[in-house]
Order: sequence, then structure tokens, then C-alpha cells
Amino acid sequence: MAVNTLTVRDKNRLTLPKKLIPEGVDRFEYMIDEEGRIILTPLMEIPINQQYFWSARWQKGEKKADEDARKGNFKRKTVRQFMKDIE
Repeated sequence: MAVNTLTVRDKNRLTLPKKLIPEGVDRFEYMIDEEGRIILTPLMEIPINQQYFWSARWQKGEKKADEDARKGNFKRKTVRQFMKDIE
């Protein structure tokens, strides 16, 4: 395991390298273990049952759907027509 260092800056600030911060995380909880190590755990502010909808994959699909809607690339159907199509 590689060992890296961080420097404590003014006002006791640390800057974490971007590669250490998971996508969508802007808060961490921390604890200090028995050996004095600081353990940071990413906090997801999104409820666990909604996290998938904020994944890069899902958001890419949302962006494409918005673009298709803006361009008029869709068909309007009634619920009955839709249900018939998927049967």
C-alpha cells in the first residue's frame, strides 16, 4: 500500500486529492481510532433507495432523455396504447 501525505494548511484545512473523493460526495464523517488514526467515511446525502438515480450512468440517460424531448424525438401514447405495446 502506497503512503501519501497531506499538509495541514491555514485554519487547519486539509485538501483531499480529487481521486479520493467519490462522485457526488461533498461531506465525510470522521472518527479517530484507538491508535490515533483519522478515518474518513464518505457521506451520501441522497437516501439509499435513490442513490442509483444519481449515478453517472443514470444521469447520462437523463441527459439524453432531456435532449430527445427538446428535439421532439418521442411519440405520444395513451396508457392503453403503451400497455398494448408492452404486452
